[in-house]
Amino acid sequence: MNAMNMPQEPYASARDLPSFREMEQNIEGMQLLLSFAPASERVQLKSDLRELSAQSKHLVSLVDAFYDKLGNRNWIFSTDLSLKVVETIVAIDDPLEAEKALIEYYRSNDGVHFAIKRLARLEAMRPRLPLLRAALEDYKHARNYSVVLVLIAVMDGFVNDFDKQSRKGLHAREAAEMFAWDNIVGHHMGLTNAHKAFTKTFKKTVTEEVYDLHRHGIVHGMITNFDNYFVSTKAWNHLFAIGDWADAQLMKTEKSGAPPEPSLDEVVQQYRQLQDDKARRDRFQPYDCIPGNVDCDALRAADDFFARWSKRQWGPLGAHFMQCANNHSSAGQLAREARELYEDYSLNKSSIQRIEHCGSMVAHVHASLSVNGQTHTVEMRWVHVDDEFNMVDEWEQGHWVLVPYGPLTFIKNEV
Repeated sequence: MNAMNMPQEPYASARDLPSFREMEQNIEGMQLLLSFAPASERVQLKSDLRELSAQSKHLVSLVDAFYDKLGNRNWIFSTDLSLKVVETIVAIDDPLEAEKALIEYYRSNDGVHFAIKRLARLEAMRPRLPLLRAALEDYKHARNYSVVLVLIAVMDGFVNDFDKQSRKGLHAREAAEMFAWDNIVGHHMGLTNAHKAFTKTFKKTVTEEVYDLHRHGIVHGMITNFDNYFVSTKAWNHLFAIGDWADAQLMKTEKSGAPPEPSLDEVVQQYRQLQDDKARRDRFQPYDCIPGNVDCDALRAADDFFARWSKRQWGPLGAHFMQCANNHSSAGQLAREARELYEDYSLNKSSIQRIEHCGSMVAHVHASLSVNGQTHTVEMRWVHVDDEFNMVDEWEQGHWVLVPYGPLTFIKNEV
């Protein structure tokens, strides 16, 4: 999905998240591909797909049920929450009791502690971790007023530093700016909804006890009675949701620059091709290529290798070396490496007896070599690779390379 196709509005349901939609499409695609799978594997594959589909639907229903019950109380389903705990909470009929159970979860286990450690993944949060640890100590000792003020300051500063282009704190942002792409906090009853309460304006002093995280009224001294676990726990919950929002921003940026994902039809075609290749690979029968009788690409590659070696042409010799798929050497580097490895071994004469194609991607070259005046019977392993040095079947586009390629890997001390 590219940036142009990314939704910019909160999700009506967790099912609308791109990752959930993609999972459903993948399951649908795999069901279409079942007919290509071996008959012996289809029963298990069908069972696995049913289980995966059930898990996906359960997670969607769990997220939606959480927001149905607690979204209007400004709680956010952030990724720090345990699914088992959420299952227990949404099963409680009374929303107030469900809310109290969620607060108890935060208070009675190490969830806050581990969630703080996870926030260290965000660079802009790291300087603020000492403040969070201090707030956790206050939370444990019921100093809720302190927790609220510290966490509000952390969230404002973090959002300001995280988005260096805008340089706007959390308090200065509109609800729409807190939309989290492809994240459960992006639900319409999630972060954007809670942000409305966070930024709500208070122009008169409120002395009654409040139970929501009203940043404006608290920081400006218009709300005087917020020292309770409802507000302090919502501050933690809001903070962890801000972390999810930051993750979503980073993911959105990464996805916008990524190439488009293949369509379902393309996936099916790719799978069919993989199955065809596997079937052809399974039918492969080892064979020998004898110089003078049969010619093959592996034989031509080995012939060229020996010719370059005998002429001490280090650059072309190094071109026959296997390389790492994600770390290619330059022509100059390969030439230097070939010289370092082979300059003390003069190839006076070479004779290839046969090329043993023992696999669809592997061939063994059996040859007699005269090196530094001594005759050696050698067996060299060659593999067929594409331009990126990924191993491919010999009938695919590619070339043969030697691996391992040091002379002492195949030259023995036998005359």
